[in-house]
Amino acid sequence: MAEDEFSNEPVREFCTSDHPGSVLQNLKELRDTGTLCDIALVVGSREIFAHRAVLAAGSRYFASIYRSDYTETHASRIELGSLDAGGVETVVQYIYTGVIKLTLGNVHVVLAAATHLDVLHLKDYCQQFLSDNISLGTCLSVWAVADLYDMDELKVQALKFILDNFTKIITMEDVLELPMERLLELLLKDELFVDKEEALFELVVKWTKYDVVNRRATFPKLLASLRIPLMELEYVINNMKSEPLLNEFPECLSLTDEAVSYLMRPQLLKDLPPAGLNTRPRLGTLKDVIVVCGG
Repeated sequence: MAEDEFSNEPVREFCTSDHPGSVLQNLKELRDTGTLCDIALVVGSREIFAHRAVLAAGSRYFASIYRSDYTETHASRIELGSLDAGGVETVVQYIYTGVIKLTLGNVHVVLAAATHLDVLHLKDYCQQFLSDNISLGTCLSVWAVADLYDMDELKVQALKFILDNFTKIITMEDVLELPMERLLELLLKDELFVDKEEALFELVVKWTKYDVVNRRATFPKLLASLRIPLMELEYVINNMKSEPLLNEFPECLSLTDEAVSYLMRPQLLKDLPPAGLNTRPRLGTLKDVIVVCGG
């Protein structure tokens, strides 16, 4: 029979709108009952069962494994020891459902798992959640996480919050847990908002003594980042120079002596301040400025 005899046959395409969602729901039910699961993800002492095809469809990490010929390609178990079991379980549930519930308690482990397993959109959801929940209690950890996972916009947002609110953050225990590099980065910022520079010296001392054995050697570098000429002369002489940590390092004594000389003769040295001293005011120490415009 010639082909053209069928050319006028009626053709109609039917589409079940909820078919993809229905299939996913059925796959989730299969997983929930352990039916046809063919892979176990081992995280610590926990095994998380799933289907290879579903994982490959939802994770570029697993897609790479199952489209290649690695040892894991044919294994019935894959070790994910560096991740958190709860985070991996949440990510696997997302792959099966397209739904994720993030909290301050799980977002960090979910982000780690989502990044490692390379799950589309999930890293963005974590970033959005962290962005929406930057506060005094979370800003330092969000800043660190944003840097770790190369979330540049989030890092800028968290850093701005920290700089703007440092007068409150400086009193919190979390600031004492900062690595030296991060604390130094903050201390070097013109935008660091503080009422008085003296508070930063007290923070440096407190931070150093929090783990004095391991941090003592970093004290001179942190001290050099402070703007001692912004402090009151009486404070430098009576409080700063009497600090035992300061007296352990000749370079610290020299720096404070130089600052005292400057503070005693600011008018003579204002046009050419000593090279080792930063006299530039910070945002929080700037006094009110009245601008008068004439017409």
